Amino acid sequence: MRRSAYAVVMDDIRKDDQPHEFTWQMIYPDQTEVTIQDGHATLRPVDRSEPRLRVHFDASSEAAISTDVFEPEDYHGPAAFPRLRAAVHGVEPRFLAVLLPLPGEVKEPAVDFESIGEKRLVRITWPGHTDVLEWPAGDGTPRLLESP
Repeated sequence: MRRSAYAVVMDDIRKDDQPHEFTWQMIYPDQTEVTIQDGHATLRPVDRSEPRLRVHFDASSEAAISTDVFEPEDYHGPAAFPRLRAAVHGVEPRFLAVLLPLPGEVKEPAVDFESIGEKRLVRITWPGHTDVLEWPAGDGTPRLLESP
């Protein structure tokens, strides 16, 4: 079984000690179809079903996933950019987004998120192999662990 490259985006944001709404955002091409499901979104070119980009989200509380169109207001004139958004309400959202670009022949891996004490874990399980990303709280350095 072939594995695909992927990216993990970690956003550790904190404004103050009060709860706020925080939103993770990703601009995508306007000829893209987006399907939102339980905790993830799938992006595909409108004119074909493959390849696809699967985006899995996790945060300190359940993220409300949506799409909209960003229209910047600046001196360059009108513009509009479709964007994917994951919004949470809290003090420190600790966003995790796993972006999996998947060619047609690559089966989607299982993606699981877990909190153990002050650590956040992401498991990406391919047939015969699991990548585990460990993200400690505070100033800890994330580590990529591999499981056989």
